Amino acid sequence: MEETPQVLVVDDDPDLRELLEFDFRTNGFDTVTVANGAEALNYLRETTDLPDVIVLDLLMPGVDGMTFLHKRSDTRFESIPVIMLTVVDDVETFRAAYELGIDDYVTKPFSPPHLVTRVENI
Repeated sequence: MEETPQVLVVDDDPDLRELLEFDFRTNGFDTVTVANGAEALNYLRETTDLPDVIVLDLLMPGVDGMTFLHKRSDTRFESIPVIMLTVVDDVETFRAAYELGIDDYVTKPFSPPHLVTRVENI
């Protein structure tokens, strides 16, 4: 039996989390959502079923996306692919995120079906 792929959505916008959860579940993904990087790190430390992909917002209260990427290095979940989903659209942030190990960078506003396809391709 094939395992259902899991996506971890990390975003402080509850409406966006709900939309992404619906879109990913509709497309056959198990989906876990959390509101910030601290919750994501806690989830990843506590779960035995690591996600296949993380969709990560950049600007969040508390532990933001860049801080999350710093804190995940040298952990058992540093190899999980990350797609950064953010309103920030500048070259410096883009480069810094890639240097911290993201796999893709999607700017808001975005097309949910397009994001689902990018996750499927990872």
